[in-house]
Amino acid sequence: MISLSVYVNYFIIPTDDTVSIVIPLEGSKDKFVITVGRNVAILTWDGESSTPADVKYVCSVDNEE
Repeated sequence: MISLSVYVNYFIIPTDDTVSIVIPLEGSKDKFVITVGRNVAILTWDGESSTPADVKYVCSVDNEE
């Protein structure tokens, strides 16, 4: 038998783009790799606050041409 626990919470990033992927960063309790529009960022979030402690943009994909 498989047991699965799901914890749902949310955070707000001041942006007009959509956050579409949130992946926990291995070895860290409060860091996540996220996509914001065409950008990849590292989010620092405690899992409870409605705003993250920090968002550092790592890279951006090229615009469609």
